[in-house]
Amino acid sequence: HDAPEADRAQLMHMAAALLEEEWPSRGGLSHRIRTMQATAHAGGLPVTLLLLDETRKLVGHGVLREASEMPDSRACVVYSVVISSTQRGSGLGRHLMTQIESYARELPEQYGYVYLEAREGVAGFYERIGYGFASAVNVGRVFRLLAEDSISGIAAMLSKKRQQVKGDEAGPQESWMRKRLREKNPLEWRDRESALAHVRSELARCSKSSDRASWKARLLDVPWERQIGPSCGLSILRMVAGYLSVSLDGPRASLLDAARERGYSKDGEIFCIDHLRSLALEELQLSDDQVEVVPVSSLTDFVQSVEHECSSGSLVAVAYDRGGDNRPVQESGLRAHWAILTGLAWPVTSDECDVAYLDAADTLERSACEQASERVLGVYQHGMSRFLALCPLSELYASNAQLMQSAFDVDNVDIAAKVCVFRKSMIDRGQPRCGDRR
Repeated sequence: HDAPEADRAQLMHMAAALLEEEWPSRGGLSHRIRTMQATAHAGGLPVTLLLLDETRKLVGHGVLREASEMPDSRACVVYSVVISSTQRGSGLGRHLMTQIESYARELPEQYGYVYLEAREGVAGFYERIGYGFASAVNVGRVFRLLAEDSISGIAAMLSKKRQQVKGDEAGPQESWMRKRLREKNPLEWRDRESALAHVRSELARCSKSSDRASWKARLLDVPWERQIGPSCGLSILRMVAGYLSVSLDGPRASLLDAARERGYSKDGEIFCIDHLRSLALEELQLSDDQVEVVPVSSLTDFVQSVEHECSSGSLVAVAYDRGGDNRPVQESGLRAHWAILTGLAWPVTSDECDVAYLDAADTLERSACEQASERVLGVYQHGMSRFLALCPLSELYASNAQLMQSAFDVDNVDIAAKVCVFRKSMIDRGQPRCGDRR
């Protein structure tokens, strides 16, 4: 749609001819031109991207359109990718894809991935330029109007009936592939009053489903980042960096590159808690006393560690199986996900729910937590939802404890019965324990 009006008809005719040569249609060239005219519009996606040679002859074609928004990123899809038969083997295919990816990367929607369907015999080409095999993706804006906490369940339901981009160009055996366009989203600080209201609402719901009349909760103010792809562990590290006022600019800008260079990850996955600690030490440049892997062999150990660390203004990272509603489930690691505990809630006998951010003058009531560990709720956040989540610490611990290495097709899995603690430096221990919004 960026082409001058005078050139658009000619370019559309050339594009239709190139596609008709590659994928003859029943309606022929005129039908294809009418279809392209009917779907053309003056902005956004879909958009047709054309590659012209120095004589303005069309040698390459691709269409970019939006995919349905998923919890782990917005994405786009490229299809109808073709290079003129007389120009194949000259490197134009790689050049065309580079230009398409650059265009997608600069769009204001900030897409995290670009997807495509690779026909039989060409998947190797896409692997060589950085694409990996992926699940099918829905096309359109199906999820745009849905509440965030509804997306996961609906996505799971729709996964059995994937809408694939197929037409005259579709081959009998195609594989979905994708390539990351961006590493991360910007950190966001929550509005405090909105966050407190949300926690109060969640606690009220807990009260209705149990015999607990009211709750007291104390929270740490931690920035949030929406993860892109399976990079929940790296998103957690960036949230920690924001909370501890650690800059990730300059040489330490890319945690993903650092994880890949060390062999920890392919696309942001972190399966070993020691790798999480190593990245915190080397890339966030935290000291040994600031980041520690703590074994938790029982629920009592887990609750006491979380209560002690949160009361000191520290964050606790824990892996668990994430269910469709973000609550812990037990699926032997098939849904493994990283979260950080940023607060606690426990039942009280008063008539009112007391929810506040933890400041320097506050302490968590150790005795209240120790009296009944199974009744203590953890307040946690993760890269799949901007809303704080709450669940019994007993459920979170049970989910963590059952994570099994057999669920992962990787070596060196070690995330069960352990947590990773991130502490402020000694010089900051006396400062307000609510993060730094600078």
